[in-house]
Amino acid sequence: MGKIPVMVRSKYCHLSTLTKEEIVKNARECRYDQGGYFIINGNEKVLVAQERMAHNMVLVFNKNDNKYSWSAEIRSASEESG
Repeated sequence: MGKIPVMVRSKYCHLSTLTKEEIVKNARECRYDQGGYFIINGNEKVLVAQERMAHNMVLVFNKNDNKYSWSAEIRSASEESG
């Protein structure tokens, strides 16, 4: 049906059944490699989360280190600007 990549060092990766010594010696992986990436067509691919502040919504934050205990922010944008 299709191919689904497996994240390196996840529980579905074949390296998860090996000990650290076996990974370094037998699989020739770097001792300090933490995984968390995919190998697609021989290239490492990493998913990077990108956060974007919502438009036209009031966001309230608890600011304990500030003079005021709460802070509100709003980022306004035209409804037509998509």
